[in-house]
Amino acid sequence: MKSLPCPLLQRERIMLAILVSISLFSCKQKTDYSKEISRLDSAVAVLAGAEKNLVSVDTNKLRTSFNSTKNDLQTIMEKISKDTVKKKTAMFLTSAYKQSENIINLLNNKNFIERAIHESQQRINDLKHDLNANLIEKNKSAKYLVHELNASGKIYDLATNSLEKAQSASAKLDSMQTKITFLADSLTSLPDPSERRGRKYQNENK
Repeated sequence: MKSLPCPLLQRERIMLAILVSISLFSCKQKTDYSKEISRLDSAVAVLAGAEKNLVSVDTNKLRTSFNSTKNDLQTIMEKISKDTVKKKTAMFLTSAYKQSENIINLLNNKNFIERAIHESQQRINDLKHDLNANLIEKNKSAKYLVHELNASGKIYDLATNSLEKAQSASAKLDSMQTKITFLADSLTSLPDPSERRGRKYQNENK
């Protein structure tokens, strides 16, 4: 005759099965990253806006503004060491060279900035995928999130500032062109200081 299972043993088995089920259920639960993903989505949207502005900028106009004063500014640079200029003129020329530099910086770095935007967007999308798939531990997710948000913010600032400076510089150079040309012609016609000193010495000894 078979012995009946002990009621106490049966209850222990049932409790163990319940505990195992609860444990398995807890392990399968996904961490809620909805807030983090929302912030990442916002960063992607901001980068997309910066990229759109870069792509749509009229580089031909910027290049025209740069080229229209390039030769005159080069002439001035070559001649300026042979003559002194007034403080007001020096400040004007400093500004002109700065505007020219702002334009050429964007033209030279535009492709690099666009590539940086694409790479940042890709990293953010990869992070979103890992968060959705619950592949990152909660205590590490904050570190990755902050890193990508900071990186995307710096790239956005670089793109926006470079574009704004170049567009502003284009308008300023266009308005300065007449005076730049005048200064280039004026400085070109000035004799070398050594020639002026020689003439002065000759006049004093006549």
